Amino acid sequence: GIEDARNIRFSWQSLKALLARETLPREAQEGLEKRKRDRECALKAVQEGCFIQAFPGVYIYQAQEGESLMRTEYVCGAISDAKVILTAAKSRYGEGFDYKARVGLDWPAGKSIQSLGLPQFGGRWNAGGTVRSLRAVNISPKEYAKLISDGLLALK
Repeated sequence: GIEDARNIRFSWQSLKALLARETLPREAQEGLEKRKRDRECALKAVQEGCFIQAFPGVYIYQAQEGESLMRTEYVCGAISDAKVILTAAKSRYGEGFDYKARVGLDWPAGKSIQSLGLPQFGGRWNAGGTVRSLRAVNISPKEYAKLISDGLLALK
């Protein structure tokens, strides 16, 4: 909940306080509470069927108007047959979409999500998104999910 502060010293002090069951600094406590609320919201969306299986193993959540990208780490363990969980929202960089994607529990072992070759996508081996490109993606969520599905087929 405090990752946006980008302050290693503050993060370390907050972690030590949390582990020692001491009072967290106000900013850390607020971040923790927000993270809990966001997780609850994401899991509720899973329970309500808001993540749609667009292709085998590829699930999409499309944000509602005014809603930002959902954090994919909150749901990766909640959809047992997911290979990839994709969230989409109207882009903050112009006409089009922003995306986040994360490998699911059914992801092929030893593979990187980077090997899917998704447009404007950056991140780690197991997750990433398009917002680092600072440009809107002019591909619909269904088409982006199709690129993921095609990439998964090519991984085999």
